[in-house]
Amino acid sequence: MSDNPFLLPGAGRRGAPPPPDPPPAFPPPVPAATPPPVPPPMPPTPPPAAPVEEETRFDPLPAPPPTRWRIVLPTGVTRPLTGTLVLGRDPAPVAEYPGAELVAVDDPGRSVSKTHAALIARDGLVLVCDLHSTNGTVVTTGHRQLRLEPDREAPVPAGSSVELGSYLIRIEPAPSAG
Repeated sequence: MSDNPFLLPGAGRRGAPPPPDPPPAFPPPVPAATPPPVPPPMPPTPPPAAPVEEETRFDPLPAPPPTRWRIVLPTGVTRPLTGTLVLGRDPAPVAEYPGAELVAVDDPGRSVSKTHAALIARDGLVLVCDLHSTNGTVVTTGHRQLRLEPDREAPVPAGSSVELGSYLIRIEPAPSAG
């Protein structure tokens, strides 16, 4: 045995085992992640449908919106809507709708303003615009209600109603002539 404190045990002797390898400078590699599971096989493809004769192949298009409209007043009276109507108890001309037809409505409850709203038929659609009325304008379609902001036109789908205050007007396609 050597008295040299700097010699490793067994160093310098013949037949002695070699010193152990030094530890690695970097951590060992991380094992690879397990691969994702293989998806189940796809179901078999259904057989092709029977051929369709050429005459019956078509893509149905939605019906175009009506080009003629009418309003139905609470009394049951109907009026055609072919341009722009300004409605109110005593409507005055509105600069934003020059040439509009002025339509006075009989509202004993006075929930309708003097110049309440405009109804516009344009490009096959009906639009309504609240003209800063006191009691507001509401479009009701089915169970949905839309309270209008003043000076903003909003669409009125066929079969909807427009409430001017508590005065109810229905909008519907006009019957076709012929």
